[in-house]
Amino acid sequence: MRLIFIYLLTWLITCPLVAQEGGKDPKSDSAEREQLERWRQVQLRRKVYEQMYAMNPKAAVDSANKATMQTHQTEGQKRLMTYRTNTRIDTLVEIDLSYAGLDEIPEFVLRATKLKVLILDHNEIRKLPKQLARLQHLERVYWRANHLDRFLWVRIQRIPNLKKLDLSNNLLERLPRGVRKLKGLDELVLDQNFFEEVPIRRLSKANFLNQVSFNQSHALKLSAAKYEKLAFLEVFKANNSRLSAIDPDFYNLRGLKELQLQENKLVSLPIGISQMEKLEKLSLYKNRLESLPEDLYKLDLKVIDLYYNALEKISEELGQLSNLEVLFLANNRIYSLPQSIGKLSNLTEMYVHHNRLSVLPESIGLLNKLTVARVNDNYLVDFPTQFLKMQNLYDLDISNNQITTIPDEVESLPKLRLFTFQENPIDVETQANAHVAPMIVRMMDAGVTCVPRIYAQEAE
Repeated sequence: MRLIFIYLLTWLITCPLVAQEGGKDPKSDSAEREQLERWRQVQLRRKVYEQMYAMNPKAAVDSANKATMQTHQTEGQKRLMTYRTNTRIDTLVEIDLSYAGLDEIPEFVLRATKLKVLILDHNEIRKLPKQLARLQHLERVYWRANHLDRFLWVRIQRIPNLKKLDLSNNLLERLPRGVRKLKGLDELVLDQNFFEEVPIRRLSKANFLNQVSFNQSHALKLSAAKYEKLAFLEVFKANNSRLSAIDPDFYNLRGLKELQLQENKLVSLPIGISQMEKLEKLSLYKNRLESLPEDLYKLDLKVIDLYYNALEKISEELGQLSNLEVLFLANNRIYSLPQSIGKLSNLTEMYVHHNRLSVLPESIGLLNKLTVARVNDNYLVDFPTQFLKMQNLYDLDISNNQITTIPDEVESLPKLRLFTFQENPIDVETQANAHVAPMIVRMMDAGVTCVPRIYAQEAE
């Protein structure tokens, strides 16, 4: 069955477009028919992959990688030949050997003395030889989709100046031991693999690391473990990894400054996140959060991203985030913001659009550092006058509300450069709004981009 899926997936990727009606020359088809056929094949390919993934995720990913490799192998080998005949290989700062059908790194790479980036994607290379240490400028190696899971021993030698190693899409279930030899490594990318848990024991041997990512993981769980052994990490990413829960032990990553758990299935977070005392950036974009842990507001955050969740209310404790600079709350179900938002004295950007807000707290007027305010796509009836005294406001979006007029004071905002007010029931023909069209014209003449535009002849 697996061989059948592999064959079908390969055929779907590599086959040329054909007309839907038999016997008809594809060249005579219209562009529309060709586009429709392309879309149909994409959908069919996706359906085959999803069916196979449901039965055996690892086999599905492996088959997709093989099919992709076959599709691009010709261009990869052509690129390889170009490098082999290059007489100035010593001048190159990047070499791309992806899809070249290699099982080892070619000798000519060692002559690229200025090399900074080496791309080895979609090959069958099982080791990074010690000779790479000669390349004193080599900073990044991309070693993705090389089927490293098949090798009992993946050899990684010391490369003193290597800053980033990307081992994505290798079907890995365990971390290669040799990573601990890369003493200068700053970022380790382990995306699209099959780790069932964070490989704490082996990662702990690489205590020089600052960043690690497990994005698009196929099997990852943030379950109970000794995360305190990884307290040296500053950035942790596990985006789009099907996570539905986090064990409180995870908060023992107390050295983190940035945590990304975007596009997962989290409905709630356990209490205890305040243990991450150094955390400055928290992104929970596109989860299913209905509430936030009470102690989250004890953090010293500068950026919090809660876009696309299911939040209805934000706690008054929000005001405790006194160093917050950017607040992303858009695309939730929020019907009210706390008065304490006015205590966020360092806030420069506020995104609360696409919610259910009918009024805004008066305290918003205290946010003197605010440069961006997006309150569009809510249920506001009155213009939010809280913004009229903001000396640093650059971008104001009130579109898609129920606002019926715009006050004169908008024109006096000294730094305003983008004003969006479309899709509001503002009738500029009425006496009450006679000032609006001329004001917008003057603002545009002064360099403010207004949406929608109103031209001088329309304002007469």
